[in-house]
Amino acid sequence: MREISVLGVSIADRSLRESLRLLGVYMEEEGLRTVCFLTTDLLMKAKDDESLKEALEGMDLPVTGSVQILEAGGIKSATRKREVEGNYFLRELIKRLAREKKKIFLIADTQDALVSLREQLLLMEGKLTFFGSYSFDGPEVSDDAVINEINTVIPEVVISASASPRQELIMHGAKDMINARLWISLQDETVKALGSYNKKGFLSEIIDKLIFKRTVKKYDEG
Repeated sequence: MREISVLGVSIADRSLRESLRLLGVYMEEEGLRTVCFLTTDLLMKAKDDESLKEALEGMDLPVTGSVQILEAGGIKSATRKREVEGNYFLRELIKRLAREKKKIFLIADTQDALVSLREQLLLMEGKLTFFGSYSFDGPEVSDDAVINEINTVIPEVVISASASPRQELIMHGAKDMINARLWISLQDETVKALGSYNKKGFLSEIIDKLIFKRTVKKYDEG
């Protein structure tokens, strides 16, 4: 593990092996553990949002989801870059959830997004077990509604692909109130490994990378 700081956010960057070992421990422990995939866009938001920054730094297992984050943190390891580029941790995580037949609860912004997320997860691993879902376009939308829906079905794992900072703030603030073992939050950059869900265009990706690089440089100089 290596501690780095990017745009003022402290990150514990772990290798694939370290992250998988820690995941195994969390899956056997009581209480909710949080796994958050960190992206450049998420860190850009956290730079100007103290509540989001606190939530990210409080995650049990932050997962570096972009090579640019590694570079901004001074990590030059070719092995780590390959692990991040290949999204290997997410792939191994999904395989494990299927192999162990974990009951999965899905969260997304809309019903259409829920359907897309479920389909893309199944393309990665067809033997996943889904056990309830929630979308933020329903009749009752609040933090309490999300928590109540999860606790009604008592899943083992929650996977969310919703707008930030909402999902991260709920994960962090309601951690002690949720009956599940693991909550995994995904972002646009991480779900690319699942297929076309929320995928940005090539030009948008280049622009985002340039903006992030310039923002990091300005922040470090300032």
